[in-house]
Amino acid sequence: MLENAGELDSFDSHQVDVSVSTWANIWSFIGYLGKLKRLRIWPDHTDTDSWSVVNERAVLSPLTTLRNNPNLDLLIDLPKLHPKWETTNRHFVDSHSPLTIHRRYRQRYHGIEQSDSTVRGKHVPDFPITYEIADFVGDALAKKRVEEED
Repeated sequence: MLENAGELDSFDSHQVDVSVSTWANIWSFIGYLGKLKRLRIWPDHTDTDSWSVVNERAVLSPLTTLRNNPNLDLLIDLPKLHPKWETTNRHFVDSHSPLTIHRRYRQRYHGIEQSDSTVRGKHVPDFPITYEIADFVGDALAKKRVEEED
């Protein structure tokens, strides 16, 4: 939901306002936990779209105040980005981050609730699998063309 906060026509604006407000304010409360030594954050979004659609810089901007605590070991664990959609103005790429960031593979299986209240598993590939498949198919087609020309 936070990834689309600027597109209120597709979401209930009140629900978005509450989510954004909660996310932005929770970090000021965490700042009062003086004895907190380690904090690991694994953000994700509920949509099956790639994480690359999320503006990481906007979503994680409230966390920058936490890095001022020298006694706090802060690690942000984010899904991998698709190289086609990553940009330095929206994403933390390479060493362009004021925060310690680790990248992970994103969940590929999602529970989809059916109309009869049962849950069905759905496989939704995300980067890097879809990227690797595109490379593999592209390489295979190029190889086939070369073989046909010979």
